[in-house]
Amino acid sequence: MKKNKNTILWILGWIFIFPIPLTLLLRRNKNINKKAKYVIIGIAWVIYLIVFFRSMGSNNTKQGTNHKETANNVTLQKSNTENTNETNVETPNSTTVSESSSETEASDNSSIENTIVSLVENYNATAKKQLIYSEDFVVSSTDSGHYRTEFRLPAFKNAVGKSYNIDDYTIDIIEIDKLGDFETRIYSDNISLDQCLELIQYFSPLLDSSLSNERINETLEYVSEKKNANGYYYGNLVILLSKTNQTSYSFMMRTD
Repeated sequence: MKKNKNTILWILGWIFIFPIPLTLLLRRNKNINKKAKYVIIGIAWVIYLIVFFRSMGSNNTKQGTNHKETANNVTLQKSNTENTNETNVETPNSTTVSESSSETEASDNSSIENTIVSLVENYNATAKKQLIYSEDFVVSSTDSGHYRTEFRLPAFKNAVGKSYNIDDYTIDIIEIDKLGDFETRIYSDNISLDQCLELIQYFSPLLDSSLSNERINETLEYVSEKKNANGYYYGNLVILLSKTNQTSYSFMMRTD
């Protein structure tokens, strides 16, 4: 609107300041040839019209450019607004997925813990000596006091560990979830051979219900005689037994 107003003032100024006064002055001048007067007046008006039309074309070009830039700015602002809205919509979904994953992991750990608790309850229901709960521990933590070399492996990252006492020795029970297939491990250090045999006798039927009494008794006889088991397999179970000194043993029993 302001540019149109300036154009009108420019036209009026040129009409009253240059072409018309010049025409009047030349017509009244007696010293100039009449033919020369018309030539000068014609040239003056041609120059005026050229300047006028060039000015109008320049204004139109500027207005067109300004309109185009305005339209581009509106489109860009609209695009930025839509992108911002899409980002705002995605953020809650990402948070929801993260919360859902955390809830699922907590639920899985609870299920694994219940497996250990159930195993201990069944053991205490049949064994002569009871397992007494001591503490939970993070299997992969080197500062837990229960750490073993194999716990550095990725398979133990989300394993659940619980520690129990029987008389003067400690038993660590670890449960590992391998893609929905649970693996149970039982560890104990510095225990007597009789204590090892007791663990084998009462844990074996709980960890592998398919084992017969005869097969369990064969295992007890083998361990009692050899006093060593470097990967002894029976049913779906494995035993590792090694001497640490004259009277003590390191014991590990796991499902296969």
